[in-house]
Amino acid sequence: MSGLSAVALPFFSLAFVVTLCLSIMIVRRDHPHHVHTLWYIFSLTLCSVSILFLYVYRNATSIQDTILSGMPGKIAVIFMDTSMDVHEELYILATLSSLFIMPQVISYFISGIFGCGSPPVLVSTVSRITTWALIKFFCVLSGILAAQSIFALYGNPYLNPKDSAVKMVEAIFMISVSFFIMGVYYKIATLCEFIAGHPRLKWLESLYRFMTRCRKDAI
Repeated sequence: MSGLSAVALPFFSLAFVVTLCLSIMIVRRDHPHHVHTLWYIFSLTLCSVSILFLYVYRNATSIQDTILSGMPGKIAVIFMDTSMDVHEELYILATLSSLFIMPQVISYFISGIFGCGSPPVLVSTVSRITTWALIKFFCVLSGILAAQSIFALYGNPYLNPKDSAVKMVEAIFMISVSFFIMGVYYKIATLCEFIAGHPRLKWLESLYRFMTRCRKDAI
């Protein structure tokens, strides 16, 4: 977003804020604790990273003599790098989910031809863990970007004041993505329950019985 003009920034910021508010309104009645949890993660990240930035800035000339010169400094760098690598996070989550679910799905359909299929297990658990890992990732990333926005106000030459607005818009975008994913996740779960109970999908029960016809535990 660094290439956006000063006119475009307020427009995108407003769009992201609207998305954020709508997403929260969708889940606030049924999952108010999740709303609070995400904002707590955001606030914790914002405060801790802001303190880290301030500490580094004030000790920039003598950083080798501080606690950040050893292993704590390396850990802080690794945390920042991993927490801001969106592509790597998506790749890891997609790979882990595929490795766990896809072999079960493939084996279910192949063995189901002979009536020996065994439905995939823990799919809902894996999808929930994956989704929430992604939600929390964007929430933490939002907190880091918000901390960078504050740091830009005084952290010259590391960041310039003109970068503050861009970083803040990016932070709003990431937190809106976090809440949007949560809203979609819970609405899809409700939709799937509705679809599963639809009379026209009763053929799925027949398909299941066919795929597991030789399994005594499925009768």
